Amino acid sequence: MQQRRAGVAWWFVIPLMALLAGLFALLLVERRKRVHQQGPAVSPPAPRIVLPPEEDAPLPADDLTVIRGIGPKTASVLAQAGIRTFAQLAQSSPDVLRDLLSQSGLRLPNANPEDWIAQAQVRLEGKAAP
Repeated sequence: MQQRRAGVAWWFVIPLMALLAGLFALLLVERRKRVHQQGPAVSPPAPRIVLPPEEDAPLPADDLTVIRGIGPKTASVLAQAGIRTFAQLAQSSPDVLRDLLSQSGLRLPNANPEDWIAQAQVRLEGKAAP
């Protein structure tokens, strides 16, 4: 008599794997159809912060990097938003500055716009920065 080998019945496993692969392929096709029907997931553009136009001739830009916490990249973002002087920075609100930073994509976890505004006001008063 011939002995049966103990183990996996391959005649059962191979069709089962083929069935699972077919179901997986079907799920992928259905997902693609659904995504194609819905269109690409596009988030609405972030609102741009528009500062009021300056009434007089443009002021010469101040070096905002002398303010503790503002580096060249942050100064560039502020300049693109129209904040180029200590006076403009001192008149800004902390929320507007935070929005500008978040829209720019800069990752500044320790950014402190309130401190920037206070330092700009000190500079305007002609005192040395603390």
